[in-house]
Amino acid sequence: MGRRFRFLSVFTVLFAFFYINTGFATTLIPTTYGYSCPSYKKYYECSSGYYLSDCGTSGWTGQSISSPAYGNSCKTCPSGYSCSGGTVCPKARRALNVNGKKIYLNDQKLTTPSLNVKIGTTTFYGSMSTSIDGPLKIKYNGTTYSVYDDTML
Repeated sequence: MGRRFRFLSVFTVLFAFFYINTGFATTLIPTTYGYSCPSYKKYYECSSGYYLSDCGTSGWTGQSISSPAYGNSCKTCPSGYSCSGGTVCPKARRALNVNGKKIYLNDQKLTTPSLNVKIGTTTFYGSMSTSIDGPLKIKYNGTTYSVYDDTML
């Protein structure tokens, strides 16, 4: 019994020494590595409402970025523009003037029902809701809707 106990105590001491000196004891000795996001991160596309920084800061016409660069990021869509996400740059939205207030129209239908405005051969859409109070009211099938855009949210 004595030899077995001595063997186990020596084994325990050796294991503890090995454990502490090899870095397996990360829970005992916390370390920080000073990690920061790498500059080589490459965003290939953004979510709806955002655009790639590769688009620059002006001259937006809804063009697509064919080859995103390293170090780019996703930026929030500026007011008065629509950003469909992906690799598409912002595009100026059409504005509907109602009693001196602008309601920006979208390229895509975002709500059902929606206000459809045809300019030339292109249709633009105004979002409609019964819970948001926009400057334009439309009665449809006995329900009164307000036409609004995301700058009113």
